[in-house]
Amino acid sequence: MKHFSVAIFLFLFAPLNSFAFQQSDLSAGLVLGTPTGLSAKYQLNSLNHVQADIGTNYFAADYMWRHRYKFSVPNLTWFYGAGVAYKEEIGGRVLASIEYQIDNSPFTAFANTSFTLTDKARPGIALGCRFHF
Repeated sequence: MKHFSVAIFLFLFAPLNSFAFQQSDLSAGLVLGTPTGLSAKYQLNSLNHVQADIGTNYFAADYMWRHRYKFSVPNLTWFYGAGVAYKEEIGGRVLASIEYQIDNSPFTAFANTSFTLTDKARPGIALGCRFHF
């Protein structure tokens, strides 16, 4: 059974490396940290994005701007933004994010740091990976 699972995985994902991947505007994946759950991001244009994270008891939605500064590391981009978050009560949220597009792959890895202000200040750090459809 183990060999069958590996064969199915290779059959489905091996073709992804056989051609240059065209990145789409929509991506979704997993995020670990604050929050832990599912993450989705939609590119409105080359500089503006919206993202949402949802966990078992947490929801956040943000409007993000891509910073124009180019890193010396290829495929590395950083974003900053603001939005709202809900965990027991609703509050405003600011965040900074760094994202790495994996070469010839539909995957991006990212790290977020955020600060949510409700009646309590809630800092957060999260790591994740998204798949571009």
